[in-house]
Amino acid sequence: RSAVPGLGFVFLELTKEMATERCSHRPGHFMPASLVDSQFATLEAPYGEDRTLVVDASQPVDDIGTQASNWWKASKAD
Repeated sequence: RSAVPGLGFVFLELTKEMATERCSHRPGHFMPASLVDSQFATLEAPYGEDRTLVVDASQPVDDIGTQASNWWKASKAD
């Protein structure tokens, strides 16, 4: 972050169950459902971190995009 001042992140939050469900419908994908448990075990959610928006990943992608855009525009006003 120090190398890129003003860098922001959008964290797409979802449950382990939802991640497993999504992965199970992608045969041959690099991220098989069998790896979801290990990914969640090591996940360090960025709650409360500077310039980080946490978004519910179960929302439609257009809604997520709108939230992220509005958040980013508002952060530039600070």
